[in-house]
Amino acid sequence: MPSPGFLLKPLSDLAWTLALEGPRDEAMHGRIMALTERARATQQQGLGPWALVCDVQGAFTSMSVFLRPEAAGTDAAERLGEELLSWVQQQATPHAPTPAQAARHWCLPACFELPDLSDLPEVAQACGLSQAEVVQRLCAQPLRVDLLGFLPGFPYMSGLPPELALPRRATPRARVPAQTIAITGTQCCVYPWESPGGWHLLGRTPLPLFDVHHPDGPAWLAAGDCVRWQPISAAQYQALAERLRTGPVHRQDFALPSAPIENR
Repeated sequence: MPSPGFLLKPLSDLAWTLALEGPRDEAMHGRIMALTERARATQQQGLGPWALVCDVQGAFTSMSVFLRPEAAGTDAAERLGEELLSWVQQQATPHAPTPAQAARHWCLPACFELPDLSDLPEVAQACGLSQAEVVQRLCAQPLRVDLLGFLPGFPYMSGLPPELALPRRATPRARVPAQTIAITGTQCCVYPWESPGGWHLLGRTPLPLFDVHHPDGPAWLAAGDCVRWQPISAAQYQALAERLRTGPVHRQDFALPSAPIENR
């Protein structure tokens, strides 16, 4: 169903993807986040086809809505598509929280003193900066989580300073350690699992960003969240990692005081 400015297309027999057209910028992402929040609020109301919706996910420039298997053989998918199409045609989301209202803000520890896994010297040289300047610039401003993808809990975060923009590594690594912080282009990420990867590795957080058993939900971060890195020493990293191995992680402890976090 094409229309100027957006495209609504079936992702499967029981899912729709609503994609907006235009530059992939903060305004675009804000509009997607507002639509996503509205969709989740409507899902909670459980009216009409939304009673059969099981998940809503926002990304860079699109939002996907998934129906439960029991919707098969009904007109729920068609009615859901018509409602999503109406939302964007009217360009009205009066009941949706703005991204600023919905965003959660985190201050997460990051260690940049682990040379066994770091590309920090090479990144500094390529950017014409000292290693300390690379870390300072990375930690100086918040990053916005645009979406989770690639691996469960893997956050793609925008807002990286342009002076740190680099292409991907010419040769990807076969194994990147879990919880590694990396950059490429204008994005920052964290590998929540050990996996292959072609981004430039700068440091590591001791926090597990994906825990299927966590009472607040498996994924720590969500699209729309803001993350600021707090540099810590290797000794602080080891101490915090040891503490987390012997006790639960309380995510609220890492919320910025100015932005209280509700349990998820």
